[in-house]
This record gives sequence, C-alpha cells and structure tokens, in this order.
Amino acid sequence: MQICLSRAVLLLALTVSISNSSKTLDELSNLFPHTTEDAEGDILAESEWLPRTRAGAADNFETRLFLQQYKAAQHLLGAGKSNESLQMCGSVLLMLYAHAPCLNVVSLVLDEAGQYRNARKAARDAIDADPSWTDSYHLLARLLSDQASRCLARGNVEGAYESYRQILLLDIDGHILPRSLIAKAYLNLGSTMQMIGSV
Repeated sequence: MQICLSRAVLLLALTVSISNSSKTLDELSNLFPHTTEDAEGDILAESEWLPRTRAGAADNFETRLFLQQYKAAQHLLGAGKSNESLQMCGSVLLMLYAHAPCLNVVSLVLDEAGQYRNARKAARDAIDADPSWTDSYHLLARLLSDQASRCLARGNVEGAYESYRQILLLDIDGHILPRSLIAKAYLNLGSTMQMIGSV
C-alpha cells in the first residue's frame, strides 16, 4: 500500500514538474550532441554494445509513468510536428532519462534529421532502460538495416556486416523480431561475408 502511495506521489510530482518545466530543446541536445562531420557514426565502434536480457524483466514503472506524454508525442510526430514531439519527450527525458517510449520518439526524430548515430544511441538507451519495451528492438533493427544499406552504398562492406550482425544480436532471446527480418539479416550477413571474402 505504501509503495502504491509513494508511486502516486512521485507521479504527481513529476507531472507537475513537466507542466512547469522551462527546459528547452537545447538542453536535450546535450544528451545527443549534433555533429555535422560524422552524423553516420562508426558502426564498427558500436559493436561492443549488447542488449540487456529480457529474462526476468519486470513491468517497468518508469515506462508506464509518462505514457500520456508519449502518446501525445507520437500523435504530434504522426502529424509532422517533430519539434513539438521532441519538446514533449525531451521534458520527460530531462527528468527521467530511462523512459524507453520517449527515447524511441527521440530516436525517430533524430533519424529523420539525419543524425543516424544519435538515433541508434537513443534506441539502444531505450532497450537498456526497459528491455520489456519491445518497440525499441524493432526500431533499432530498422535503423541498423538502414545503416547497412548506407554502408553498402558507400562500399563499406565491413560496416554492413556489423549492422546485420547487430540485428541478429537483438533477437538473441528469440521471438522479439519478426522471423522474416531475422531471415533477411542472416541472408544479408552471408552476402556481406562473401563480399569480404572475395576482396
């Protein structure tokens, strides 16, 4: 009973903080610094990250805490209002960075803006914050697939290989990603291995 009461008080305090927040997008940009010279990032440098295991992942209270703001941000994003959506999620993240749904929205906005490395970072942070929020896995798989395509277009076969390998690591617990996506990642991983072997 006391836990429920303390959670309710925390929710009320955080909601009041959001409505009174004067935080700006500039403060959010400190979390995801914009770089014009390396928006793609080095996918090979990202190879050490592994997703947290979903085994034993409990219902995450922090994820449920700001679902109204997340849904509003999603609606704004769907209406093409990226800045407003980012502002909504940014105010949540500046108080509670471990909010997986808002990190997903930020990842989508960063991807649209061409900040691919930061988009992948936000999606990875969402998985680390709440492994039970499976939307983050699907988002990161799509971002990695897009990264692999960009790598292949530039002739960076090793980068494409690493992107496909990371997609497969996302599904290490099994049954998170669609089987068709996993099959495609295996096929593309094999193709890039052939390209690397023939060079």
